[in-house]
Amino acid sequence: MLTLPDNPDPILLRSTRRGDREAWLALVGRHAPAARTAIEARLLDEEGIDEILAQIFERMHGQLFLVSEPNWFHLFCLRTTQAWLDQNGHRAERLPDKGPTWMRQLSLSQREAWLMHHRVEEHAPFPACEYLGVRPEAYEARWQSAEKLRLEAEKKGFGGLPTAPDDDFVTRLQQRLATKLPPTPQGVQGWLQRLPPMPTGLAFLLVLALSALLAAFLFQR
Repeated sequence: MLTLPDNPDPILLRSTRRGDREAWLALVGRHAPAARTAIEARLLDEEGIDEILAQIFERMHGQLFLVSEPNWFHLFCLRTTQAWLDQNGHRAERLPDKGPTWMRQLSLSQREAWLMHHRVEEHAPFPACEYLGVRPEAYEARWQSAEKLRLEAEKKGFGGLPTAPDDDFVTRLQQRLATKLPPTPQGVQGWLQRLPPMPTGLAFLLVLALSALLAAFLFQR
């Protein structure tokens, strides 16, 4: 994975864990276009995408303690998006039933690459291939093979394009998420958000140790 020298994501993530609302909204603004593209690649339908996107970022905010590599927050963002889609019936192997015919003929990886190239590449803080977790050569091959099929379809008169999102969708998303954020971390949830990330194995052992201590205390009474 590529590590950008001036990547602000680690600082924004740490600030978010301390309850900084503006830091979280900045992360949303940086990575929402890529997350939306991953949704669009599964659905190929404008209707409902923004609602799904909001639900995914709401989930993401509650799982920030899982981010152990702040420099790669963009991968956490995309993988959380893909996991939400899988769990809600929009699985990778399911073909979309809407959108241009030529796009429905593509593999999911081709649709993701083509849409990333046209929706995200010029504006994203990371190269589009980084979001997909693939080498630049593989990314280029995927979107170019998709574009070749589109051009062939265009010659036959059915090479339509999916509807592009309007320019204000990120602002609307940020405004919606801002209304659901507490002004500062509260209670146990806020305390947990301020904890540093830890490896999954270590977290599991910590839970076991705490459970054993609790059991010992209860049985002694």
